[in-house]
Amino acid sequence: MGLRKYPIYNPVAYACITCLDAILKLILPQKKTTPPAPCKLLICNRAHLGDVILTTSLLPAIKQAYPNIKIGMAVGSWSLPVIQNHPLVDQVHVIDQTRRGALKEIIAFDYDTAIDCGFHYPNLALLLWQARIPIRIGFESAGLSPFLTHKFPWQARANASAVHAYFSLLADFPEINSASLRPTLPLSPKKEVDPYIVIHMGSRNAQKEWPLEKWIELTQRLQGYHLYFTGKGKKEFAHIEAIRAHFPKVKNLCDTLSWPEFIGTIQNAKLLIGIDTSAGHVAAATQTPAVLLFTSIHPPNLWRPFYKEIHVITKSLPCHTCLKGCRSMSCIKEISVERVFEKVEKVFSSV
Repeated sequence: MGLRKYPIYNPVAYACITCLDAILKLILPQKKTTPPAPCKLLICNRAHLGDVILTTSLLPAIKQAYPNIKIGMAVGSWSLPVIQNHPLVDQVHVIDQTRRGALKEIIAFDYDTAIDCGFHYPNLALLLWQARIPIRIGFESAGLSPFLTHKFPWQARANASAVHAYFSLLADFPEINSASLRPTLPLSPKKEVDPYIVIHMGSRNAQKEWPLEKWIELTQRLQGYHLYFTGKGKKEFAHIEAIRAHFPKVKNLCDTLSWPEFIGTIQNAKLLIGIDTSAGHVAAATQTPAVLLFTSIHPPNLWRPFYKEIHVITKSLPCHTCLKGCRSMSCIKEISVERVFEKVEKVFSSV
């Protein structure tokens, strides 16, 4: 990814966006100035739930530097629960296929600065330009960068988190300290409950999943613990019920929890076991330790939940960081139950 300006692997699409940016660069003025401290800041990320939770890591750092700042966030409807009633977000804009209503809202709020965290096409650079926001910051890898006033390269280093890439967009605001980066969610007070483990084993992306038979074997090894299974949809419900057929004492919470209840269930757990989904990012935001099974599709720490007690397991193979996956997905499917169980026991006993 680092050798290509755009993370686009269709040669025709790559050529089209390259030509479009070259034309826009000739048409639009390209003058970069040092931006003033923001008073009304719009942060944009139309990606999935987990990506938006990573983006919220910027909020406490920005608020610490500028206590009186007003912050808006623009997200897709699918990620809206992450920032609804968020204590650090003053205004929320939903941007789906139809953008006209969102554009009017953004213009009315009169932002002086906008940051688009999207690193691939399509981004919101054109929308921010249409909204006449004076300072427009984003990644040039997403295309349409001539619509931005300040553009930065997307740097997906093997040992760096996406949070650090997002933080690089704040380079012109030295008052903002990276030490204050942490994912945030609207939280209720933590409850005192008997220790339990949450297991979240499903994903909408089948490439990320561990075989059901291994989850069954792991559940057998964990019979000394209280186990709560969470999930969403018919497939995940059926998989949990297949486990309950062997171990009826485990709880099936699939499709029974609202988003705030889902957060609370992970927040009050002693440990989360899961894969690369939003559940791990919720664990990071609630500072709940987690053992997560990851593929090797991306650099190892890029989309890892941003918390020191997140423990990621993967199988190292020569084809790691392939950026697309394969049929076998050995990097996750060949992770042994024994390895996961040993890590769970170690982490559980240390918290």
